[in-house]
Order: sequence, then structure tokens, then C-alpha cells
Amino acid sequence: MYGNIWLGQKDGGLAMAYSGSQEISSVMPHPNRFPHLPVETTRAITKDVAGNIWIGYYNSGLYHYSQKTKCYLKFAVKESTYNDEWERIRSLYTAKDGSIWVGTYAGILRIKNNSYTTFEAANIPELPNNRNYSFYEDDTNVLWIACWGGIAKYNIKSQKFETFKGQKNFEDYNIRNIKKDGDNLVIATEQDGVFILDLTTGKHKQLTKKSGILGNSVYSLFIDHTTSNYWIASLGGVSVYNKQKGVVKNITDANGLPSHMVYGVLDNQNQMWVSTTKGIAVIDKNTYQVTPFNPKEGWQAPEFSEGAYYKDNKGLLFFGGVIGLNYFNPNALTITPNTAKLKVQVNSIPITTNKAISKKHSNNTINVTVTPIVFPVKKQAVTIINYVVKILTGF
Repeated sequence: MYGNIWLGQKDGGLAMAYSGSQEISSVMPHPNRFPHLPVETTRAITKDVAGNIWIGYYNSGLYHYSQKTKCYLKFAVKESTYNDEWERIRSLYTAKDGSIWVGTYAGILRIKNNSYTTFEAANIPELPNNRNYSFYEDDTNVLWIACWGGIAKYNIKSQKFETFKGQKNFEDYNIRNIKKDGDNLVIATEQDGVFILDLTTGKHKQLTKKSGILGNSVYSLFIDHTTSNYWIASLGGVSVYNKQKGVVKNITDANGLPSHMVYGVLDNQNQMWVSTTKGIAVIDKNTYQVTPFNPKEGWQAPEFSEGAYYKDNKGLLFFGGVIGLNYFNPNALTITPNTAKLKVQVNSIPITTNKAISKKHSNNTINVTVTPIVFPVKKQAVTIINYVVKILTGF
């Protein structure tokens, strides 16, 4: 009926494979497949130029897939032996020149040809803070770096950090994500909403809940250049902001999102895919209809994590969480919108018409049971109201 497959285990037990879950691949700690991976939250994902996956962990450092050993190996950073802040990975990015950039609590790593260079704020005046949460490379090979206390600019061609107009204004802001739109930087902050900085003038505009977006704590951004819409993922949901019209749509858990806390946002054609603390959902760019996925159907866990989202050059989407990461081709998954089907029973009899209900004064109790859609939690009948209707006559 549901298309699920039940599996009898060789050593005993029974398991169920959900329909469609075979399209979702997982990378998780496993004693045989991936014995070296830590049991910890995934915080960042990228691929190198050879197509190998790199994973950054909350407290356990950086791992990469080895074609030679067919498993994941830890990337050794000698500085971590005396400063474990180098093990706290917060961002990963593969630049156009093939170098891999790693944001940590202790500074930045630039990895190329199996060797690395470190960048620390104490030695670089233009780098405002060691904690780095996001990288963005623009069309001029300039790398913009979101710091927990400011923004940095690195010229990949000259291999130097540079200053820019308006930089000093952001030293007191904790930056989670950064994008570039023409001459503007679009900046997501921890608790101060979104800033749009004009790099030619150094002036900026601020978007907050007072401006109409759902939350001031913003985790990620996506700029849709075909519509000039900014998709803003926050503690509150997803806001769609248009440069000419302002906020055109707010999408919350009331509209179908698994959670009001949205961490990652990735695009695929006319869809936006989002990760939350309670699962994955896809949003139609045109209608804004939300389709959530049951977190038990092939995903690493219901809870996904901040910063752990990535789209590769083949269009595969990656989302990481508290147990591991998932990746998949979004075009291979069947999107079936969930339409609410309200079911009402009065005294255990289904109500299918709008006819009035007549009751004698001696039997005037009505029990109403409403079965709504409760997704992704298992559906269940919930008695919403039990009330007494008293029919009064003789007045």
C-alpha cells in the first residue's frame, strides 16, 4: 500500500526500507565502512577538485575521503596539538584555484597540494577575528570571509588581505554568512538581521524583524539573480526579500516547514531546499508551497546543523547533521505535496454534509474528533473538543 520494503536481517530482526530512501546517500560513522569518522555533529562540507568529500566537525577536526584507502582520513594540523581550537571547524570552501579554505576557532587554513598555510588575526591587521563562519568568492577572485566579529577580504591572485570601504563598521557584528550581489555585500548576522553594504560608498542598509523578515538571527542566504530575491534563513523561518518590493513572502512552520529554525538553503531549478532542526523541506520558488520530508525516511537524523550544507558542480545537494551527512540528486526524489485532509466525526459518525445536528434535551452531548495532518510526526486522531450543547425550549 505504501511502497515500503520489509527486510529480514541475517542475524535476526526486521527492518523497513522506506520508499524513496534508496535515493538518499549517507556518510556516517561505521565500524566497517567509515571506522575513522568521529561520532559528532557535522559543521561544514565541501568537495576538492578531484571530487572527494571533505567534512568539518564541531570539535573533532577535518576529514577527507581517500581514494587510496576508500575511507575517510583525518587531515593533520600540527598546531592542534597545542591549540585544540584548530579542531573546531565552522566553514569549508573550495576556491576556483583548487585550494580548500577552512574556517576554525583558531584562524584560517588554506590547503593546497596536501600542505597548508595558516592565517591568524594576531598577525594580520586586515583579519578582524580568528573565528570564521563562511567564505564567498566573487567573479574577481576575491574571497570574502565572514568572521565572528567583522568581515575580511582576501585577494587570491595577489595572495594578500585587503581593506575595503565600510569594513570598520562591522567589527562589532558576529557574521554567520556572506554573499555578493553586484557592488553589494549581503551579510547575515547572529542577532542583528541582514546588512546590505554598498562597497562603492561604504554605506549600508539593515533588514530586521522591524523591516518584515522573520528573525534577526540569520543562518544563511541565497541570492536568486533571476528574480532579484534574497532567500533569508533564520530563527523564525524563511523570508523572501526583493530589492525593489521589500519582503514578498515569509514562510514558517505554520506553512509546512518542519521547524522554525532554518539553517541551510540551497537552490535547484525552481526549488529551494532547506535544512532545519527537525528535517529537510523543499519550497517551490513560484508558489512558495512547502513539502517536508519524513525525517525517518533515509536521513541521517531529524536534526541538521548550522553551516553544513553544500551543492556540488553536478547539482548534488549535501546536508549535514548531528549523526552524519546526506547527499542526493534532488531531481531523483519524488516531490508529493501534502494536502490537508480534515476528518471530523461526531459521536463516532463521519460528518460529510453541512446538515444541522438535532439532539434531544436529554441527550445533548456531542463528542467531536478531528484528525489533521501531523507531519512529520505519525498521524493520530486527536480529540479536539468535548462540549455540551443544551437545547433550551419554552422561551
